[in-house]
Amino acid sequence: MNRQDGPVIRISARRLRAFTLIELLVVVAIIALLIGILLPALGKARGTAQAIVCASMMKDFAVGTNAYGNENKDWLPGLNGSTIRYRYHLAWDEMNGDDEAPVQNWDWMTPVVGRGQGLPPERVARFDQLMTRYTCPSMSLDVPPYTDDEEIRAYVEANGLFHGVSYLQSGFLVWWGTEAAAAKNARRPPPGCGQMIKPVLFSSQVQVPGNYQSRIDLISNPSLKSVASDGFRYYKVSTVTPDVDVEADAGLHYGAFGTGTPVYSLSVAYGEMGGDGEGPVNIPLSYRHMERINSVFLDGHVQTLGILQSQDPTYWYPSGSTFVGGGDTAQGAFRYYEPGDKIN
Repeated sequence: MNRQDGPVIRISARRLRAFTLIELLVVVAIIALLIGILLPALGKARGTAQAIVCASMMKDFAVGTNAYGNENKDWLPGLNGSTIRYRYHLAWDEMNGDDEAPVQNWDWMTPVVGRGQGLPPERVARFDQLMTRYTCPSMSLDVPPYTDDEEIRAYVEANGLFHGVSYLQSGFLVWWGTEAAAAKNARRPPPGCGQMIKPVLFSSQVQVPGNYQSRIDLISNPSLKSVASDGFRYYKVSTVTPDVDVEADAGLHYGAFGTGTPVYSLSVAYGEMGGDGEGPVNIPLSYRHMERINSVFLDGHVQTLGILQSQDPTYWYPSGSTFVGGGDTAQGAFRYYEPGDKIN
């Protein structure tokens, strides 16, 4: 058999070359650089998303506040509204066993969002659920209770720490001006219960009108008055360890639901509370949206306020109050009013 020679096909095998160490390090450096560029943007986007979720929840607070007022002769929920009979009768035990009862004398949240929500009837468990269900996505702190109550301590032992406070109501919109104004209230306490409404006619920052009462129909500028704001307050000014007041009777010190205002430079929620030389420790917890807070107003709109913006007295005090600008007044407040000016 004759063999026919065909064309010779040469296949050249291309030799694969591995990365050198220098090339690998360059690639790693480029990836690290890209991550460094992208992470702040991603973190900012995440923070913006959390602020939007927070603002959406806060709009419900305004709706619930107005609904409560419609059903209760225009009273604002809170210290002199939804908790009035408990305070006047000192009936703190009656808060236990009722899933729609307030959990504290400063509690405005239960009448605003807790009705029909299946909250636990036990007061301490209901407090815990309020802090957990109605929380700002940016508030991830768990804190111990500030209390000597054995029942509360036993609850913490069994269930863990309480979630940190997310939202606060301005105390000056629910306090009244004077005891004379309180005497006009149809809900005044029966004989023997004492007068428990705190007169706040004068403070070194702002003087509140003596005839003010915490009624929605008496608030002339609802678009300027904050219903609730982001905020976390320490119960004790002397400590830098966060805690929360779980007592039913928090006295007149705001408890876990109320607060003084950013106009007071030493505010436990918004002021220059010390941190062992490390600066205010409450600022990151209250101004938690990139050093800003969300605040929802009585007309239902939500506004984001920077630290200096939040020091505008207009948002926190009744219209017609007088700006005094005395000791410990936050410097930002003087951008909006001069001493003697009437607040819008």
